[in-house]
Amino acid sequence: MVGGMRNAEFNSEPRSEQLQDLWALGVTFIEHNGYYILLACLLLHLARSKYRVYAARKEFAQSWADARDPERVAVLQRETSRVRAEQQQRLLESSRKARKAPPPLSTNIYDMKPKAI
Repeated sequence: MVGGMRNAEFNSEPRSEQLQDLWALGVTFIEHNGYYILLACLLLHLARSKYRVYAARKEFAQSWADARDPERVAVLQRETSRVRAEQQQRLLESSRKARKAPPPLSTNIYDMKPKAI
């Protein structure tokens, strides 16, 4: 049954009493262990901030070591020169097309003739 009536599912106690008991148990736990919980939260916060600094330094050192690795630098230089050669080729092709294209129409509004309606 519902609404404060006895319920066989919960050892024949009304649900509201069980919720009140659970709430009271939680409050009692916090009253007895509140300072320990607060101290644990504070220590976790401080440890997390220290770890973030440590992890950032370690990541920076690893990144710096990777950036100075001769093999990696050689690969990056080859890739950079390949990409620049492709860009130069595209630029030359587009300039050839631009030379072959007819001159653009005038964009001066005073040179344009009005259309007949």
